[in-house]
This record gives sequence, structure tokens and C-alpha cells, in this order.
Amino acid sequence: MSFLLLRGARLFTVVGIGLTIAIWLFSDDDLEAWCDQSCLRKNRSDKGFDSAEEEMTALNAAVKEVS
Repeated sequence: MSFLLLRGARLFTVVGIGLTIAIWLFSDDDLEAWCDQSCLRKNRSDKGFDSAEEEMTALNAAVKEVS
């Protein structure tokens, strides 16, 4: 019985680690999020920043977060 419990716990741990890595790989970091709102965004119909100052402030914060 305890062998099955340990086996289940090991499987649960492996699945949890796998999901964590998948979420980490596929989620946008701050710099990618900035790119989606900047003047360089692919889809111009998406809402961008309201001003150049706001865009530069967000860029500086994104670069600090990534590095």
C-alpha cells in the first residue's frame, strides 16, 4: 500500500514539474508584453500606449525585469 502511495506521489511531482516548465516556456515575459503594446506591435488595431512617455517607462521596467 505504501509503495502505491509513493509511486503516486512521484507521478504527481513529475506532472507538477512538467506543468510548471510548460507554463514558464509559453507565457509572455514583460518584454514580450511591452512589444505587444508598443508602436512596433504587429496588430495595429490592438490598443497601444497612450503616450511616448508611458511607453518608455514601460520599456525601462520591462528591461529591468528581464535582465
